Amino acid sequence: LIPKETKAASVIDTERPISISVFYNVDKRPMPNVEFMLYKVAEMSEDGEKTITSEFTDYAFSLDNLDSEGNKNLAETLAGYIARDHITPIDTGKTGRNGIVTFPKSESLFCGVYLLLSKNHILANEVCNIQPMLFEMPSMIIENELEYDIGISPKYELIGRYTNITAFIIWRDQFPSDRPPQVEVQLINSIDNTIHDTVVLSPANGWRYTWNQLPIGS
Repeated sequence: LIPKETKAASVIDTERPISISVFYNVDKRPMPNVEFMLYKVAEMSEDGEKTITSEFTDYAFSLDNLDSEGNKNLAETLAGYIARDHITPIDTGKTGRNGIVTFPKSESLFCGVYLLLSKNHILANEVCNIQPMLFEMPSMIIENELEYDIGISPKYELIGRYTNITAFIIWRDQFPSDRPPQVEVQLINSIDNTIHDTVVLSPANGWRYTWNQLPIGS
């Protein structure tokens, strides 16, 4: 279940605590002992206005008018910043035998925009890559009805032990002359959060670079 974007049609109770239950199953099997990290990206006012939290104000992004693809891309971008800059989550927890973990685990949580992350984990001969989730709380799962206690199921993909990763830029402007001459891109090792490699994208390489045969889980 993926929460929809909160609309300002209802007044948000910003003093009401929220809860988020994560249901993590792979091929209908509950996955125990998998750690999830929760980050608060923005505060939310009674009318739904968002204010970026201090942990993320140094990054250039917008939370407005995101479609599903924009939401997915932003979640992945923020996850990259978190790994590179060692941003501390506001809460962490591991799934139990039933594959469920519920937040908060410590202090109370309140309305805002949240990012849920987890690291890759090995499953038999495959690696399970859990996709970042960016969502608002409270959520409007049912039209015109705000939910302060929700359940979510992260998406995942099972992949081989090695993979290729491609970084590329799609320019949406109509004026190539306004583009920078080059853009530096970093590949982050998710195990120790170090920079694996840094490359430059430019017209010379078609604004694209591929890393080949990278071990999954690194």
